[in-house]
Amino acid sequence: MVAFARDQIESPRRQASLRRTRGSECGAANEMNVGDVERVACVIGGGFMILNAIPSRPFSALLLGGLGAALVYRGITGRCECYKALGVSTRKEEGRALAAEPRYEFDVRG
Repeated sequence: MVAFARDQIESPRRQASLRRTRGSECGAANEMNVGDVERVACVIGGGFMILNAIPSRPFSALLLGGLGAALVYRGITGRCECYKALGVSTRKEEGRALAAEPRYEFDVRG
């Protein structure tokens, strides 16, 4: 049987991080999880996708334009919901890459 245990034993650093995130009302700066280079690439790539969507057929234009707009939004805000769900961050703080703490632990009991 596989069981998932959330927040069983937290490191002091992780507990402090959770308190800061949960305690702030806005928390926009804490939620950024996309690195600077990746953000620039998203804005440029999304812009090209939007420009290529203009002369396309309606369905292709909608698809390309929507994906391009999502990339531009991701680049501007610096937040990625997929990264958040996976617990991944490519953003650097204090000159080092962040390693995300695992949210769940596997507990295999036989």
